[in-house]
Amino acid sequence: MAPVDFFEIESALDSCIAMELAFPGEFTLSLPVLTGSTNNIRIDYFLFVVGGPINDRRIYAPSRKLSVTPDYPESGPCSIDDFESGIRVPPEFPIGRFVPAMTWDAFQLKRQQYNTCMVSLFAAWQRNESSTQASDDKSVFRCVFDEIVETPLRPAYWHLNRGLFDWIWSS
Repeated sequence: MAPVDFFEIESALDSCIAMELAFPGEFTLSLPVLTGSTNNIRIDYFLFVVGGPINDRRIYAPSRKLSVTPDYPESGPCSIDDFESGIRVPPEFPIGRFVPAMTWDAFQLKRQQYNTCMVSLFAAWQRNESSTQASDDKSVFRCVFDEIVETPLRPAYWHLNRGLFDWIWSS
């Protein structure tokens, strides 16, 4: 699988008019999750709100999914759909508190590890690979995921690609 520049894609998404119209107000883009098949790879994100006063930020359940191809924006517009996140809380109620666990720079380094592992593990999962490298990447991914993903949002990642996440968390 060719390298994917998630940061470039997300920069283009920030200015996506469809996104601005579909998601008024404050929203946060999840980490990317690769989905689809070898010939039809997609990058899916869910959108969630982090709101409230700066010293008491709350996380609200995602209800929308944004999907693009790895060559976005050249490939055309993003698609925005309703999203069943698996989190059973009405959208007006918070599902947890947002408490940054590290500095922005530390988060960006962990985020790069997440992105690198996501690409390699998605390719290995599609090949049903069980190599030592895949096992090592799974271990790194699980640690990074646990460090940078807010606990109340974790079920939503499984809802983007359950097969991949089940495989990553298997031995």
